[in-house]
Amino acid sequence: MRRIRTWFALLGLVAITLAAGYAQQTSGNITGNVTDTSGAALPNATVTVTNTGTKQVRTTTTNGQGEYQVPDIYGGNYEVTVTAPGFKKFTSTGVVVHTSTVTTVNAQLTLGQVSEQVTVQADAIQTQTESPELGAVVDGRQVKQLPLNGRSFVELTQLQPGVSGANNFDTKNKGLQGGVDMSVNGNPTTNNLFLIDGVNNNDVGSNRTILIYPSNEAIAEFRMLMNDYGAQYGQASGAIISIVTRAGTNDFHGSVFYDGRNDALNPYTYLAKQNFLAAQAQGQTLPLNGKDKLRRNDWGYSVGGPIKRDKLFFFWSQEWNHEIRGRTVSACVPTAAELSGNFANPSCGEPLPNIPAQFQAPGNPYALNSTDAAASTLMKVYPNPNLASLNSNGQNWDVSLPTGLFWREENARVDFNLTPRNALMIRYTQDTWSNPAYNAGYWGDDPFPALNSSWAQPSKSMVARWTSTISSNLVNDVAFQYSNNRINITPGGTNPGLLPQITAAIPTLYPIADKTSPQGIPSVNLGSYGSGNSTSLIAPWENELDLYTIQDDMTWVKGRHTFKFGGLLAIDSKNEDTGPATSERPSIGTSDSSVAPGGFATGNNLANFLLPNNTLYFGETSTNVRAQLRWRDYEIYATDAFKLTPRLTLSYGVRYSLFPPTYQPNNQITSFQPSLYDPSKPASDACNGLWVAPGTDPCGAANKKFGTNFSSGVQGPNRALVDTNYHMFAPRVGFNWDVMGDGKTVVSAGGGEFFQRERVSRYTLVSNAPFAVNQSNYPRTVGGATPTSLTGGTASPAGGADPRAIVPNSWQWNASVQQQLAPNTILQMAYVGNRGIHLTSSYDINTIPQQNWLQASFTNGAAQTALRPFSNYSTLTWWAHNGDSVFSALEVSLNSRFRNLQLQAAYTWSHSISDILLDDSSGSLGQQSFTYYPNPGLDRGNATTNRPNIFVANATYLLPQFTGRDTLVKSTLGGWELTGITTAENGNSFTIYQGMSENTSLVDGAGAGQLNSQFQTGFTSMARPLINGNQGCTSGSHNNTIVNPNAFTLIGYQIGTIPSNYEPRGYCHGPNMVNTDFSIDKNWKVRDRATIQFRMDFFDLFNHANFLSSGGTFSPFENVNCGPINGTTGKYAACSPTNNVVTAQTATPGFGTSTALVGNAQRQIQYGIHIEF
Repeated sequence: MRRIRTWFALLGLVAITLAAGYAQQTSGNITGNVTDTSGAALPNATVTVTNTGTKQVRTTTTNGQGEYQVPDIYGGNYEVTVTAPGFKKFTSTGVVVHTSTVTTVNAQLTLGQVSEQVTVQADAIQTQTESPELGAVVDGRQVKQLPLNGRSFVELTQLQPGVSGANNFDTKNKGLQGGVDMSVNGNPTTNNLFLIDGVNNNDVGSNRTILIYPSNEAIAEFRMLMNDYGAQYGQASGAIISIVTRAGTNDFHGSVFYDGRNDALNPYTYLAKQNFLAAQAQGQTLPLNGKDKLRRNDWGYSVGGPIKRDKLFFFWSQEWNHEIRGRTVSACVPTAAELSGNFANPSCGEPLPNIPAQFQAPGNPYALNSTDAAASTLMKVYPNPNLASLNSNGQNWDVSLPTGLFWREENARVDFNLTPRNALMIRYTQDTWSNPAYNAGYWGDDPFPALNSSWAQPSKSMVARWTSTISSNLVNDVAFQYSNNRINITPGGTNPGLLPQITAAIPTLYPIADKTSPQGIPSVNLGSYGSGNSTSLIAPWENELDLYTIQDDMTWVKGRHTFKFGGLLAIDSKNEDTGPATSERPSIGTSDSSVAPGGFATGNNLANFLLPNNTLYFGETSTNVRAQLRWRDYEIYATDAFKLTPRLTLSYGVRYSLFPPTYQPNNQITSFQPSLYDPSKPASDACNGLWVAPGTDPCGAANKKFGTNFSSGVQGPNRALVDTNYHMFAPRVGFNWDVMGDGKTVVSAGGGEFFQRERVSRYTLVSNAPFAVNQSNYPRTVGGATPTSLTGGTASPAGGADPRAIVPNSWQWNASVQQQLAPNTILQMAYVGNRGIHLTSSYDINTIPQQNWLQASFTNGAAQTALRPFSNYSTLTWWAHNGDSVFSALEVSLNSRFRNLQLQAAYTWSHSISDILLDDSSGSLGQQSFTYYPNPGLDRGNATTNRPNIFVANATYLLPQFTGRDTLVKSTLGGWELTGITTAENGNSFTIYQGMSENTSLVDGAGAGQLNSQFQTGFTSMARPLINGNQGCTSGSHNNTIVNPNAFTLIGYQIGTIPSNYEPRGYCHGPNMVNTDFSIDKNWKVRDRATIQFRMDFFDLFNHANFLSSGGTFSPFENVNCGPINGTTGKYAACSPTNNVVTAQTATPGFGTSTALVGNAQRQIQYGIHIEF
């Protein structure tokens, strides 16, 4: 703690002394050279820069080499004038300053009087001669004109080179429906930083959602930095996505708009059409003929202008998005007769029950004479079947239920020129997103509408920034920032009153006072009834995130140097329930094996549950642990752009970061440490091997409360149980060479190190033992009484964290050439590289050693657990930093602006390799985990975000205006505009996994079914199959069969070993993705101030079905057999440790078939009217 205080004091001293890089994320620079007609430098010339909107003025003079620099000015339109005695005044108009860029305005003065003037028009698109970073800008005009689906700026990220969207990436939706899962130049998808006016806009729990979606009306500029940005940028190793909001000017401007959609204008999705045709062939009618409902209405307005001219300005915007969409859900549900206890005609493939005589209804041995009242109350969650017979998927309930998605935003900004040298900006934005029940389908809920959760996410973002021009060469910018969100999930549904009825009917095992929520429903799985869906309700559930930041930046122009110094202090917190409300409610078994002594097993799950006062086994967790995470970030930096010659600029700097690990203010945290584990302690000791926070005794507290007998645990090194890294110095260096000195050909290169603040939701440590205990196999009737104080219980550590002070980081580098092909046309070619080091990883540290794999494949339960290193426990998740990645790419981009055409295009040819998933935001065990952590090379292969070829282009074309023609021709044929975005890219790399169970029907003799799992080349009990020759993974078809069914085999697979020809990670590529969004607009000018635009947007213009590789049937084989076939019986001996070579396999029907689509999944037509003044 003393060490942290010392560093904090040092950081504060440096920040105060230097004055303290977020101004750079909302402002830019103007630079240039002033010469006479002979090319000689003109020192001491006066340069005046004027914002044409607000009339704010900055003045400087050229140095001895005729160079000048005007730093840290807000993005916008400027006029630059240069004067010197004996020369005519030079004026450059239309100078556009972009965020985080340097705009060059060179002036050549001619002899004459200062009262004479030479005026030139600046190029709108320039080469970057001052900074080696790779980045791109989209101005506010493009943001409003491009067909952005859902009016979301997120789609702009896909217009840049080096950007690969993951399967969960979502450019349309907002709030919790959105997802910004994109890998930029090989970085993990969770390593990007989103900013609004410099304010952190990330939900740092997962880093895959954001807090605020600024209205398109409020965006002045979108800026994306993608590789080797300067030391003034921190807190992320991926891309920096910066939004600068619109400000008021001396003129009043505003807008009003409406956009709408209706499913009547849309075709079927590919999959919906297939389902409709299949139902039609069976003589069934699907709701809405299988086509989901869509009603969407977006509307809003904006206005900005002066409160006091040249002094005080405002901007205000408000927007609403209302969408009603259909959500198709299906299942096999109990019939009304079954729910009343009559099983004479069982549905869902369940057997006739064997009901004890005393419970039989008169005259019907398959019907109950009554049903359990508590059980019947819970069964009200099930809907009635709406199909007369089972469909081809074995379901009798198939509906399209409307779900509403509602979003609203208010945005206000005030800019105040306090004095000619001091300016104040204050902005406040709030979003309100909600999805009332019936929701769009999230984690924690079953699919049945009677009880369903209503989701809401209100978010806020605010900033107060004071910019002070201390002198012509010294500018300071200080800002206070705050952002937050809340996720509030409340109970809802078509029968919300059912929740308190169920809560009262089925008491918990542990006292209700221990529960996070006073209400909830138990988890009950009825097998085929419900199609395997357990009853579940996440609500009530809460999440709170608060991010406070103070930061300061100073820019000092000294001769040929432009120095920047700065720092920040972030104080952040996040509170979150670690599980759904159902997680602390009873889990009730219904199978025959779950019937406790004294109960009756009927052979039918539902009958077991409904049989009056039947005694079943219960399980329950004592409480739903709530995380209360706290953390701080401290960062300082220093950087310099040194103009060695008029043509050559050297950029160098360093950033120091201090990211102490997250902690809990109540010190409720433990971590399993292998070195502390004592195998002699009993298996019931949940604290064996645990570190606890210093000064705490959670294990003793659990013993006192629950009567357990846990050991005390060991006092950890600090309250975070992870050490702090004090050595995070990140150097950056690069150069820009203007080859001919005319700004037309520029060669750049650079590289640097970038540290990443990890996403904070590492709940493994927060919900670890012993903060909750569990009951299992507790015999009770469904409506049984709650014990006054239930004692006892079991617990087991969920895992631990590597305590070493390691922080994820990456080394990035690039080399590029920019070439001006024509005025306002720039071609850039770049080589881009990235090496990810110490990336966040998670794996089972208690995995079975390789020498035990064969034995473990034929055991289970306690016998299998005994083969683990820490044999008292099963899986132990270990959070560490062992991931590694490599990325290299050729990236080509074209940016052109002619009179009537604006065109941007980007092509990326790349390869991304890693040994962890780069698109994982959960951190739980699964495909992202190391197969066998002592040998991470088993998992090195194509990254899940690897897309070798990506092409994207966008254009805005203004058709001929018929200027000079008569009014009728001009108003009818003029004013038409076409805009579009086209994407064509390879599918992402993915891996086929295979379970391995035995086909017992083909086993001859004893021992069938012993094969239950395998531990090589996969995760949990899934393995990677063998490659079948040179078949190739891609199917080559144009339908939803996306994997070649002959590409894999299990024949010759030796269970318990690592085969030589097993499938490597990322062996397959998903289907190519092609999409075009297109808009046709008609504009009418109303006098000189207003424009009325009618537009038609076509999202997925060509209705091209793009299939996902993350949904469908991707396990090649159902089961296997081992050894030689018996020629007489046609069967095999049982698989066993001595008969462990697979010789037969049964293919999975429909293997390689995708059942999920990217994005809209069909063409959607949007109509709208926009008015600007």
